[in-house]
Amino acid sequence: MWKKNDRNRMRAICKSSRCSWFVFASKMPDSDTFVLKTMGPEHQCGRPFYHKHAISTFLSKRYLDFLRLNRRVTVGEFQDKVHREHNVNITRHQVYKTFQKAKVLIYGKYKEQYTKLWDYCAELLEKNSGSIMDIVTKVDEISRKERFQRMYICFEALKKGFKEGCRRVVVVDGCHLRGPHPGVLLIAVVIDPNDYIYPIAYAVVEIENKNSWKWFIEYL
Repeated sequence: MWKKNDRNRMRAICKSSRCSWFVFASKMPDSDTFVLKTMGPEHQCGRPFYHKHAISTFLSKRYLDFLRLNRRVTVGEFQDKVHREHNVNITRHQVYKTFQKAKVLIYGKYKEQYTKLWDYCAELLEKNSGSIMDIVTKVDEISRKERFQRMYICFEALKKGFKEGCRRVVVVDGCHLRGPHPGVLLIAVVIDPNDYIYPIAYAVVEIENKNSWKWFIEYL
C-alpha cells in the first residue's frame, strides 16, 4: 500500500502490520524518471493476485498492439496472458471493458465513424464511377441535429457483372446487426455461373418493415 505518493516521491509498505518491508523511490532532477533509493528487508508475505491498478484503461493501452493484431482472442486467453505477464488476475467484466476501450483506440468512436460516411461514399464514387450511393438522415427531435438513418450502396462493377453473366433471379433478405447502434442489413444477391452467391446491392436501415423494404426495392 502507498504510504506516500506524490509527483516527486513514492513510498510503499506491506499491508500486513507484522511486516516491515518497504520501498522508497524519488524523481530524478529534470526528468520524469523515478529511481529506487531504498528497499527492504526481505519480503516474506504472500501476494494477492488482484491489483486495483490493473484497470481496463491501463490494460487497453498496455495491450493495444496485441489486441490490434489478435482480434479473435478470447476472454479466457486474455486473462491467462495478463496473469502470466503481470501475476495479476482480472475479471471477465474487466476484459470486456478492456476490449471496448481498445476498439475505440484502434477504430475511433462510433460518432466519429458516422461522420465519415459521406467521405466514404465520395471515395467509392470516385474509384468506381457509375455506382449508386445514398445516405438518408433525419433530424433528431431533441437535439435538432441530423442523425444517420439509412444507407444504400450498389457498385457499378457488381451491376456490370450481374448483367453480363449471372442468372436473372434476384433474392433479397435481411439480417439484424449487432453492436451499440443496431440496425438491419438488407441485401440483394443472385447466383453466378459458378453457382456461387453474387451480391448486387446492400443497405443498412433502421428497422425491417414495409417502408424500409419499399425504399430498398425501389433503388434496386
